[in-house]
Amino acid sequence: MNKTRFTTIRYKSMLDQMKNKKNKKIKDPIVIKYNFELKNGKLFSDEKQIIPHDKRDETLRDLVLNKAAPLSLDQLFLYAQKLYWGLSKRYVHNWLRSTEEYQLMKRKPFRHYRLNNKVQLEGKTSENLRKHKNMLGIDLVQPHAEWTSNKYIAVCVHYATSYTWAATMRTKTAQKTLDTFRPMLAYCIKRFGKVDRLTADAGSEFKGVFAAYLSERGIKKEILQMCSWVEKKNSSLCRSIGSLLGMGHG
Repeated sequence: MNKTRFTTIRYKSMLDQMKNKKNKKIKDPIVIKYNFELKNGKLFSDEKQIIPHDKRDETLRDLVLNKAAPLSLDQLFLYAQKLYWGLSKRYVHNWLRSTEEYQLMKRKPFRHYRLNNKVQLEGKTSENLRKHKNMLGIDLVQPHAEWTSNKYIAVCVHYATSYTWAATMRTKTAQKTLDTFRPMLAYCIKRFGKVDRLTADAGSEFKGVFAAYLSERGIKKEILQMCSWVEKKNSSLCRSIGSLLGMGHG
């Protein structure tokens, strides 16, 4: 029954038929065939709720945010299939693909994508990517107040692969920023190897104990007013969060 088109108009018609089934004869063949039930003003069949077209996005967001549904193409569909009718595999896949960063939530074999795609400039191979292959970039983003009670999101990006880490922060003191950055750095070293450079802006959250820690680890800090490859990840992360929550991003 997942392929059945439960348009909003058809769903309302079936709902009306079920509410008045004592006084009216049920006409919809789907209602008759699958023995629909009415529970708390909603339609069910075989203990699974029927989802009309205008509730599909809302239902999928609820699955991800409140019911711990897995963010992978097939697993999300199988999870939804256990609870609902009316969510086709194609629709679930298209909805998930609209959340840009879902792929980063899946483990993938590491490849130096950027290093393998050499850029030819005036007949010479650009060495820029090789020069920066062990570099990280970090920045703090301020999410919408309605998204979370945390005021900041720390976003850390590995330059050579664009692999990204993100974690929420209530304050942006240097110590709190360092506590958030440490596990990111540890995972980066474990997965990608040595880190010898870090780009950040001139904010106080990247000074003091944070700067001292980098010095102890032999990581050179470079101050940039704006780091384009980190800013791009900031933007795509906010779009993904906004999509999942059904809100826009600033």
